[in-house]
Amino acid sequence: ISKEQTQPQPNVAGACFSLGKIKGVPGVDAKFPFTLSPVTALLKINVTSSEFVGYGLKKVTIFDEAGEAKLGGTFDVNVDDLSFEEYSTFSEISTTISAHKEMAAGETQSIFMNVLPGNFTQEYTVIVELQGTKGNVVIPMKKTLGLLEAGKTTELNLTDLKSSDNIYKWFCPIENRKLAGCNYAYGDANTYLIQSKSAVYAG
Repeated sequence: ISKEQTQPQPNVAGACFSLGKIKGVPGVDAKFPFTLSPVTALLKINVTSSEFVGYGLKKVTIFDEAGEAKLGGTFDVNVDDLSFEEYSTFSEISTTISAHKEMAAGETQSIFMNVLPGNFTQEYTVIVELQGTKGNVVIPMKKTLGLLEAGKTTELNLTDLKSSDNIYKWFCPIENRKLAGCNYAYGDANTYLIQSKSAVYAG
């Protein structure tokens, strides 16, 4: 399970591990119909927003600040009972939409993540990124993922996403200025106006 996953557009899942099984007798059965189901757990994150109509869902990142959650990594799987043997794991995963589109009023845009199965009962940091002609929006929040089972899709609903969902007082979630770098953190808690008569501030 990749740390950085992609999907082509909103509501359309990208690549995943899928399995289908059927019993049949060659030469006797004319057809072998089967259904593909995800092998890993599949997390579907649904986002709606009245504040950010006109923006498009671009990326969602989930990580465990303690570094303990096994969200992705390498594994072997027994296809008979979908039991997993993990080899290397990491506690952060993300999915980026290749071609995002503007969110209409009342529209739900979804992003999909392949996740290692597990019971994720504690709160994890979920960062939602939106993009539009008016600028970028990055909203960090805390959410519980719950039980994510192998071969099943679990939904996480982020209903009516808004800037006040931001959990960090120092972070400004709405960026509409052109900055030199890609990171910004200029909220009220860490922004200072300093007046100096010289070109160098030594303090």
